[in-house]
Amino acid sequence: MKANRQFLQLTVNNCYFKGFCEGMSAMSTTPSFSKLIVSLRDDFKKWLEGLGESEKRTFWSEIYLMITPKIKTSDAKEWVKGLKENTRFVLERSSIAYLIVAICNQLVWAGFAWTIPYYLFQKFDLLKRLKTSSGSEVYEIDKTLLEKLNDENEIMQALYDWRRIWQEKLQRTPSSRKGKWGIYVKVIPRHLREASEKLINEYGGNGDKIIYQSSQSAGGCLKQQNKALVINLKKLYSNLKRIPGIGEKKAAMLVRDAKIAIAKGFYIPWISGFKKRNKIESLKVIGREPIPIDVHIKEFIGSIFQQFTREDAKAFILVTDPENPGLVDLFIWSLRRKYCEPKRCSECILSDETKRMLNEIYCKKVTKSN
Repeated sequence: MKANRQFLQLTVNNCYFKGFCEGMSAMSTTPSFSKLIVSLRDDFKKWLEGLGESEKRTFWSEIYLMITPKIKTSDAKEWVKGLKENTRFVLERSSIAYLIVAICNQLVWAGFAWTIPYYLFQKFDLLKRLKTSSGSEVYEIDKTLLEKLNDENEIMQALYDWRRIWQEKLQRTPSSRKGKWGIYVKVIPRHLREASEKLINEYGGNGDKIIYQSSQSAGGCLKQQNKALVINLKKLYSNLKRIPGIGEKKAAMLVRDAKIAIAKGFYIPWISGFKKRNKIESLKVIGREPIPIDVHIKEFIGSIFQQFTREDAKAFILVTDPENPGLVDLFIWSLRRKYCEPKRCSECILSDETKRMLNEIYCKKVTKSN
């Protein structure tokens, strides 16, 4: 384990100066581990290169918004279809919905967190207004919802109500960790109240201003010419962390999503909505995104290292692709959600060589090809 850790750190250092292959040859004491890194890196490249426009368009709906009924009846499927459509609409139309998702996305299934803004707009009779709104009207509706979030007890009840509806329709609980729901409904309403106060007082209820402020240069001038905008990822990360309930990990995930939408062509609804609301024809990013260390990365790397630090996790991601670390996190997340958790090992897109090596330290079951 110690040798593997040394190998990772040395390889990361060499990635930036001598190239990946030189980093690999610099440490010969861990040949099996280095082979795993190389094989996984090749799989990641193939996955990224193989994603077509249609896959990038549906990736958010299929992976981020993965909602699966326990009993797959026609009614349940129709409800999920409608829920996904309404969730996508709200996240595109509202300037604050993505922030609500980020705040709510802990201790519950990600799919549940992504749907909470839709339910809140519906509960407070704002959904119809949002659907018929245009221009600056959206920001007034967003501000109205933020004002509603000041009542922690009412928000707590809303979360209970949405959880009940979710369970009735899908026959499954949205809580991913047993015994954590009680903590969730105490912490999240407080974070939402604090965030709503900040968004109203500092941004006038307009979530787009957070992105606009992240496009400022050191001299304070917006880099906006001919409806083109350049987002500084480091500034966006810093601005997002200032919102109550959004820490380093959540901010890093939002920045990752901004980059893959703007630089890699993935469909991310809140970025798409930002461009439409502000009539921006060209959106670009500068800087490298921070590395989100989520539960999927922790469990994956934890299977390789019995004990590991955040630096080990970051090194592992950087070794795989130093230019697109956020996509490596997304790659592992999608693997776990599509193949590992439902135990669809035979359909896994990893190469036979990678699966063979991972079978010894990570996968519980691997179906070998003939």
